[in-house]
Amino acid sequence: MNSEARRPVTFPPINRHGVIGDRRTGALVAADGTLDWFCVPHFDGSPIFSVLLDPERGGFCRFGPTQSHFGRQHYLPESVAVVTTWGKEARNGFIELTDVMAWPGKERDPSRRDSRVIVRRLRTCGAANIWFELSPRRGFLHRPEETRLTSDGVEFRFGNGELAAWASFPLRIEGYAAQADLEVLDGALWVVIAWNSPLENWSLKQTADLFDWALRYWREWNAGLTVDAADSRGPGLRRSAMTVHLLTHAEYDCSVAALTTSLPERLGGDRNYDYRFAWVRDASLSLAFLARLGQTDEVLCYLDWLCGRQSGTSSPLQVCYRLDGNVRLDEIDLSAVRGYGDSRPCRYGNGAAKQRQIGSLAFFADCARIYVENGGAWAEKHWRLLKQAADYTCVLWRLPDSGIWELPVEAHYVASKVLSWVVLERISRIAKLTGFNEEKDLARWSAIAEEIHTDVLRRGWSKRRNAFVQRYDYEALDAAVLLIPLMEFLPAEDPRVGGTLAAIEQELVIDGLVHRFEPGATLGGDQLPVGDYEGAFLPATFWYAHALAKCGRVDEAEVVVQRCESIAGELGLFAEEVDARKQTFLGNTPLLFAHVEYARAVREITEARQRNRIAKLK
Repeated sequence: MNSEARRPVTFPPINRHGVIGDRRTGALVAADGTLDWFCVPHFDGSPIFSVLLDPERGGFCRFGPTQSHFGRQHYLPESVAVVTTWGKEARNGFIELTDVMAWPGKERDPSRRDSRVIVRRLRTCGAANIWFELSPRRGFLHRPEETRLTSDGVEFRFGNGELAAWASFPLRIEGYAAQADLEVLDGALWVVIAWNSPLENWSLKQTADLFDWALRYWREWNAGLTVDAADSRGPGLRRSAMTVHLLTHAEYDCSVAALTTSLPERLGGDRNYDYRFAWVRDASLSLAFLARLGQTDEVLCYLDWLCGRQSGTSSPLQVCYRLDGNVRLDEIDLSAVRGYGDSRPCRYGNGAAKQRQIGSLAFFADCARIYVENGGAWAEKHWRLLKQAADYTCVLWRLPDSGIWELPVEAHYVASKVLSWVVLERISRIAKLTGFNEEKDLARWSAIAEEIHTDVLRRGWSKRRNAFVQRYDYEALDAAVLLIPLMEFLPAEDPRVGGTLAAIEQELVIDGLVHRFEPGATLGGDQLPVGDYEGAFLPATFWYAHALAKCGRVDEAEVVVQRCESIAGELGLFAEEVDARKQTFLGNTPLLFAHVEYARAVREITEARQRNRIAKLK
């Protein structure tokens, strides 16, 4: 067989990937059985498998039928174990590959603290020809310094760590890769891939036990979620919750915005960013979601983590952090890397950490409010941080900032003003709920919140467009103003909300999918039009569905959500964006922001249907 037929599929579609993880790092499993993205030792570390971004320089591990092509994928119920199946490749049977990562719990034996272990189980029914290949690279360019077979498997030594593999079948070394060409009849094959975890005396029983233990962890955690069994979208909520939990670092108690870096917002373009860090906005939204499902302990850990952070900006919390709390996220362009779909440059780091985004603090304040309302324990240090956020907002809300989209030009973005109001409104609510009342401060916060509210209604509203606009003294539209009804700045029945929805539908919506803004009006110069500049933004699309449901347009909201679910498929994972015309994902994956806004939208749809039923009974 041509050796190219055994290689991983080049640039598999983003929605043809499952994600596995141990709550320290994670890996993508493409539908051809390739592990094509895997960073060590943490989510924001250097990739050891990265063929996703560079088919020539990236490392990978492929396991499946000898002829490389896509199977179908799903998750084992109530777990994050990815199953890839091929139905016709085994004569009179099938091939089934299941991937999971070991030891996802918060507590670990100290000897395993830095270990990252992937378990792969391949089963066949009928006769099949199977190909296994493990070819690691460290950070694209660095081949192993030494590759050798041992009595326990194969070892790849790098300057700052070791990747080892144990298999239930013989391996051979070819260049810098471990390979096996197998004929299997009704059998099971096992592989363990371990970063900084020695494989001495590894056994089949140990591997199977590790596999079962990981499944048991996820099923027990899933059982602790408070999801209505009668909710038709319960499985989707659970999948989103498990994705949030997977992307929350067990030791650092913060969440990464996405598993990946540099998956493009436009194929062939340069809008390729690194999301493997803890955005205050995204992490706050995701932990608030878990609080609503009964997981307040995880929110407490996150709030404690925030209280221990320094800031590299004037804000009490900067926009994003490294997982260990480091404030430096210097952005580096990787010019030698080909990029997904030839989209350059690939990047490590993110310059947004240095920006002023006044609205970022609103999501922290809203998370704290939801946490308290769901019975979370409130501490003096939480109040001190929230008070700092409120005082900072009082002083700086009049200043321009980079806005929620981290735009290069600072301006008076309407969404930032709305979110400034949210900070002050939420702290007032929390004060009443917790008893942390300071009457002088509360009076000041309330007065400034009212001032912000009046200012937005006066300067953020366009009579000509009959809509709230992107920024003061400007007529461009922006999907971020959908936060106005979602954050309760105005009630959904306010005619200005309806006017804004109509304007956004006319200019920013393609086939039910919402784009963030008008590129030319927002950025100036000669820009590609809406739909070509970048994909439709999934969180904004879910905002749209959420707002429709709030306005009583429930069936329309349902159609929007169903379209997104159909693109996500059986795995139920959401990336950052969608090519509205091709109905394919773009951007980094899986995106916390998208999963949380999906959950908020479907809950609003459910509640709106309940309101309608009650109204009919009356």
